[in-house]
Amino acid sequence: MKTKLWFCLAIFAAAVMTANAQSFTLTNIFGGNSDDISAEDFLTFSKEDGDYNTDGAMVSDRLQFDFSSDKLDGRLRLEYQAGALNGRLFGSNGNGDANNSLLRFRGFMRFRPVEYIGFAAGNDFFTKYAVEGSYLAAADDNAKDARMAESGVAVIGDVAGLRLIANFSGDAFADDPDVSDKIKLNFGFDYNVMDIATVGAAFKSVTNDAFSASAYVGLTAVENLILNAGFLYNATDDDFITAPAKTALSLSAGYEFADLGLGLFLDFASALSDEYIDGGDTLSYEDNGIPMLVRGRVAYNVTEKFSLNLDGSFRKMLGWDGIPDMVVYPYLTYSLDNFGDLKAGVRMNINDGDGLASFSIPLAWEYKIAAK
Repeated sequence: MKTKLWFCLAIFAAAVMTANAQSFTLTNIFGGNSDDISAEDFLTFSKEDGDYNTDGAMVSDRLQFDFSSDKLDGRLRLEYQAGALNGRLFGSNGNGDANNSLLRFRGFMRFRPVEYIGFAAGNDFFTKYAVEGSYLAAADDNAKDARMAESGVAVIGDVAGLRLIANFSGDAFADDPDVSDKIKLNFGFDYNVMDIATVGAAFKSVTNDAFSASAYVGLTAVENLILNAGFLYNATDDDFITAPAKTALSLSAGYEFADLGLGLFLDFASALSDEYIDGGDTLSYEDNGIPMLVRGRVAYNVTEKFSLNLDGSFRKMLGWDGIPDMVVYPYLTYSLDNFGDLKAGVRMNINDGDGLASFSIPLAWEYKIAAK
């Protein structure tokens, strides 16, 4: 019901925005790639009794509309996760059940009536209001812990390089069953120090027992260089740290050699102890170690149309004898000129126990239409 309501509002909003936008971009991504479409990779092969088996191809689609004008900007995104294409019903989960396909709508709009004040509303702000110094170069993303506003309604103030944000969120605003049923208050700030550095912080769920806080600093004075650091209290985003941590540090560095078409990027995140927070209580992993994650990325533009990339990550509970998780992901991107870009590779999940535990084949086609 909630998805249908958001979808109807989106259709109306898109019509209004298109009529008033000074510029807009329409992007469609089709295929199976967990990085680009928030779904499963096109083909996944898991190791069972020494053999690699697959449940079939997973096909999804993401349609995204971005717009901007002097007083209005935002994003609308529609995602459809289909099912196996191995002779079974399209739109199923591979078992012939079409009802298990996933249709998801997300988006937001921001209205700025005057130069320094804006108001935003939506069920997902994405990374629009993440602290700038929280950017992780190898992941090419911002951790959810650093989002000053995530959904619901927000007030944004921008003046003299300083951004201040207050946000009310909760499942009354978000079409996500994992979101707490409590209304959450989030706020934060981001400050650009004379184009030399950025300093910012995010305070989330300050009114309930899921409270978290994080502070970041980033260097911006050197062209093509990324250098960011952060301190987190109650870090919970498992995309960027192996397991929840009461306190953690994050470091990210990267450099683009423009003349060579080469980019090198590295992220590091580690808890400072074996403690984590659950329901407001401090607990301990005890003999299970301290969460740590390292991620790297190499990007090389062979030509203007063709690029090679290598991503890798290493997850480990330090001090624990358990098996670390490693992912190695080489992929290529090829431009089809006026027909978008193709992206394909092989994502390999490796551990000491099973060797190559599983591998998948991400495949995606991205097409973009822009107008000004």
